[in-house]
Amino acid sequence: MTRAEERKQAAGLRAVDVRELIKTSLPGVLPQLTATHIDQLQRILDVAVINADIEGRGAAIDRQAIRGRIVHSNEYLRNPAGVAQRNNVLAQKISLKPGENAIRLDLKRLLTPDALKPTSDNPDEAAYLLVVAEVYEQRGVWLVLDSSAGAMTQQMNPNEPRKWRVRLLLGFKPGALVEEIQTTTGSLNRNALLSVSRLGAGYYEWVHQGPTMRSLKSALDRLSKKITDGRNEHVWWSAHRDEYRIVSRISDKFGGADWPSENIWNQPHQIYIQALNLVNAGKLNESAKFALLAAYQAEWCGRAVHEYVNATTKGASRVVTILEIAQVCGEIAGWILSLLAVGQGMIRLLSRKGGQAALQGGAQRQLTGGQRQLPAGGQTTPTPVSRTPTPAPKPGTPTVADGAHTAGPPARPPAGGVAKDKGSLVDAVDQLRHQAGLPPYQGGTHFGRLGRAELAQYEKAHKEYLDWLTKNPNASLAEKFAKHDRDIVARFGNLD
Repeated sequence: MTRAEERKQAAGLRAVDVRELIKTSLPGVLPQLTATHIDQLQRILDVAVINADIEGRGAAIDRQAIRGRIVHSNEYLRNPAGVAQRNNVLAQKISLKPGENAIRLDLKRLLTPDALKPTSDNPDEAAYLLVVAEVYEQRGVWLVLDSSAGAMTQQMNPNEPRKWRVRLLLGFKPGALVEEIQTTTGSLNRNALLSVSRLGAGYYEWVHQGPTMRSLKSALDRLSKKITDGRNEHVWWSAHRDEYRIVSRISDKFGGADWPSENIWNQPHQIYIQALNLVNAGKLNESAKFALLAAYQAEWCGRAVHEYVNATTKGASRVVTILEIAQVCGEIAGWILSLLAVGQGMIRLLSRKGGQAALQGGAQRQLTGGQRQLPAGGQTTPTPVSRTPTPAPKPGTPTVADGAHTAGPPARPPAGGVAKDKGSLVDAVDQLRHQAGLPPYQGGTHFGRLGRAELAQYEKAHKEYLDWLTKNPNASLAEKFAKHDRDIVARFGNLD
């Protein structure tokens, strides 16, 4: 039987129109289906009614062929001629190949313009959505036509529209468990992308308790302790400085003051509080900038006290403590800068991916003016600027091919994540990608890392900034923030 003959016979049997099914359930999908796609799915409905008709005719012949019942048995005696006629009728049934009821759709044409648009400056959100986007790209979005378990239980006729359903699946493999995408129109917005159970389950922890959040909180905790330690050391020296001879010329370097007030530690503490409030508000990118300034300010305070007391040999052993505090604050600043750089890189990558998806899908989208974008792939593991960069992981091979039946990362972020000066957001994301069946990010760009030349430039800019603080100790917070934002963050926090 040709396809035209199938269609004609099915129309006579009042087969359901697949266009009406799709239009009712997923109207946003219909425009991207070709005539071939429509016919492929319509054939599922046509074959169902044709086979049901054949089975009905075969059952009627089978009943007419019965000549009696075998005693003490559920078996019947049948006329051999009738059995042969029944078998000839049933042999006309049409078989379908596994997977004929599924069509892979163009993901980019389904995405809404804001589906992959960052809703905050939280790099963890951008990182998670990048993995989500790649999971969808690898496994594909499939339009599947089948019947529900309820319809089969109720034994509905194949020409009843209620028997059939069309839905979108993330990945498809006949006979395997499926991951259904919840959407009322067929378009994929943020909620639809995360409606897949395993992807949605990890979103909260990755966005609100993710590696950057944990790392930044850890850095702020360390910074707070060093500010407290520095203030305590300063107070100790204020109480004991008469026991040591302080060379007066040292004070001239700091504006002629005889002894710096313990209140100099108030400003880094106040900046730290602002950074902490921004973390709690989920504004991680802005918080990192304040945290960086607080670290610089605390480092300067420690070095200022150290310069005053270093002139005496009697206090040399005690001087080491305040110098260590200053040095650690400098290391914390370098780590925060690394977090800031990799975080902004993640956000730019997501903006780029979302923009490409929207443009290729025919949607209008505007990216933030002047944003620099990273090439897709090519990220490497960021390290604190005060440490030697480590090589990026070798490119891997995807472990899940198109059509795989599982989806999504684990419900919880990988253990470890980012702690103090070890690991990074990219490290954590690589673990997430591995568990999602994706290869690691490939090397090729800095992506938040400072190379040797840039490290030297950063150390020079760092020193120049501390020198500026020395010459302008009474500058307003706005002035300090503007200079640090321009000279440090703008130059070293936006690497690509």
